[in-house]
Amino acid sequence: MSHDPVKHGTRLISEVIWEANSTWGLLSVRVGNVDVWNGLEWDLVDLLSHLAHHWTWLVWRDGLPDGSPEQVDKWVRARECEHGDEFSNQLWEFVVAHDLGGAFDGALVTPLWLLRRGALFEVTHDGGRSYHPVVELLNDLGALGDAIAERVRLHREDCEDVLSRWENRHAVSGDAIELATGRSEAWLRESGVEPTQILREARGKPWTSAPLAFARMVGGVLDASSLKLVFEALARRPKGGPSRRLQSLTRDAESLLEPGDLPYEQGYRLGRWLRRIWDIDGRADPESVLSQLGVDVLELDLRTNALDGLASWTKGLRPVVLWNESSVRPRRATLAHELAHLLVDRRQALPVGEVLGGVVVEYVEQRANAFAAEFLIPREDALLTARLEGWNARRVVERLRNTHDVSVTMTAHQLLNATTERSGWSQSDRAWLESLVNRADDVEKHTGTRFLGSELELDLEPDS
Repeated sequence: MSHDPVKHGTRLISEVIWEANSTWGLLSVRVGNVDVWNGLEWDLVDLLSHLAHHWTWLVWRDGLPDGSPEQVDKWVRARECEHGDEFSNQLWEFVVAHDLGGAFDGALVTPLWLLRRGALFEVTHDGGRSYHPVVELLNDLGALGDAIAERVRLHREDCEDVLSRWENRHAVSGDAIELATGRSEAWLRESGVEPTQILREARGKPWTSAPLAFARMVGGVLDASSLKLVFEALARRPKGGPSRRLQSLTRDAESLLEPGDLPYEQGYRLGRWLRRIWDIDGRADPESVLSQLGVDVLELDLRTNALDGLASWTKGLRPVVLWNESSVRPRRATLAHELAHLLVDRRQALPVGEVLGGVVVEYVEQRANAFAAEFLIPREDALLTARLEGWNARRVVERLRNTHDVSVTMTAHQLLNATTERSGWSQSDRAWLESLVNRADDVEKHTGTRFLGSELELDLEPDS
C-alpha cells in the first residue's frame, strides 16, 4: 500500500491509499464531520465508471420522483406492484445513479445518496442528512474522479472506454431536459419555451435556468398553458436586479443563520429580526416591505388553488413576487413566505426563484413558513395576549386576528408554538386550538391544498 494518501474535496472529502502498481485501494469518504466510508477496499475503476456513466443524472436530475432518500426502497416496492417491470426498471436506474454505494456491486456498503435540489446537493447517509452548494460538491466528485482516472492511465490498459466516458462526462445527453424538469420536450414547447435554447443557455448548469427550475417546481400541478402564463408574466419584468437595499439586507439576514439550527428556529429568528429593524408593532405589511426593497408584486390567475404563488429573481431582471388569484392562502401570508426566500435563499438554495406549493427543498420551505408566521404574528405577542385574555382561547384568537390581521389557522399555530403543556390553557381550550391545526392538516392531506395561513370557517363563540 502507498502510505502517502492525498485528500480531495472540501464538502465531500475523499482519501485513497493505493495498492502498489494497481487501481485497487482503500477509500475513505467523509461528509462534513461524519465518516461514511472508512478504508473501503475495492478496485476503484468501478467507482470511476459509476461516476462517468451517471454524471448527467447527478447534474441534471432535480429531486426525487417522490419522498425522500430513506423512503426510496419503500417507493420502489410499491411502484413495482403498481406499474410492473417497465416502471421498475426506470426507477431502478434512478436509484442506482444517485447512490454512490451502487458502484461497489456485491459489497456491503453504506448507501451515500447525492440528490440535487435546486442549487444544493442533498447528501444522505447513515449519519444523517446535509445540504451543500452544488458547484462545490461537483468539484469534489470531479477531483476524486480525476485522481482515479490518473491512476487508471498509469496502471490499466483495458479501461479506455471508462476514461473516455469520464473525460466527456459534461456532454449533455438527450434526456437532460426530462431529468431536470420531469417533463418532456414537447410539453415544454407547449409552455412557450424551446428546449434547445434552454440547454444552450444553461451551459451545463441547469440550476441557473429559470425555465428548467419553474417547470420542475410546479410539479404535476400546472398544465403547460398555465405555466406559459407564468413565463409570459415573468418575461414582462423590467431589466435590473436586486436593489442595493435588498442586497444589504440579505447579507445581514444570512449572518443570522446558524448552521446547526433547525429550519423553524432560523425562520423565527429572521421574522423577529425583520420586525425589529422595520419597527413593526402589531399588523405587518409584507407588500410594503417588498415595495421598499424594490420587489414588484403581480397578480395572475393560474386556474388552480394548488399553487399559492411564486417569486423570481433571475439574473439581470427585477425581482418579482407573483400571487395566484385562485389561491386559498391569504395574500399577506404568501407575500411574507416569498419575502423569506428573497432574503436568504437567492444566493444559495434557490438561485432563480421559488414556487409556493411546488416541489422545493423541505427545510427551505419550513424556514420560510416559520418566518412568515413569526413576521405576521410573533409568538411573543401571542403569549402576551393569552395572558391578558385570561387564557380564554376563543377570545385570544379573536383578538389576535383583529390586531394582526391573520387567519385562524396561523393564529392557532403560533399560540401552540408559543406555549407549553404547563401554560394556562384549560384542557378543552388546548384541544380546541389543536383541532384548528389538525383540521387544516386534514384538508391538506385529502385535497393537497395547503392551509397554513388560510382561513377556515370556524365558530369562535364559547361552547354552550
